[in-house]
Amino acid sequence: MPRLRVNLLGRTLVEVDGREAGLTPIAKAVLIRLVFAQGSAVFVNEIFHDVWAMPGPVHREDRVSVQKRILELRRTLDPQYPGENSRVLRTDRKSTRLNSSHITI
Repeated sequence: MPRLRVNLLGRTLVEVDGREAGLTPIAKAVLIRLVFAQGSAVFVNEIFHDVWAMPGPVHREDRVSVQKRILELRRTLDPQYPGENSRVLRTDRKSTRLNSSHITI
């Protein structure tokens, strides 16, 4: 399992096994939302409303935007298991859960 470190004070910094992860700003925001959930499942609609800060219904293209950022996180945070077998992010049909047991904040 990769060792993850997330620094939330000042400039957001994400490290995987001691190296800075090259995440986009929106992917960092999604990761922070998952970190705040402390291992609980977060629904796609919640992630969209909290990160994109857009009121109203969540449309298909909005869900796709969230799913793309989740995929980016999987590829970056757990490169050996970047898909559905990720040890860091577990996803079911409507929610994502961050395995926080190997994360230092």
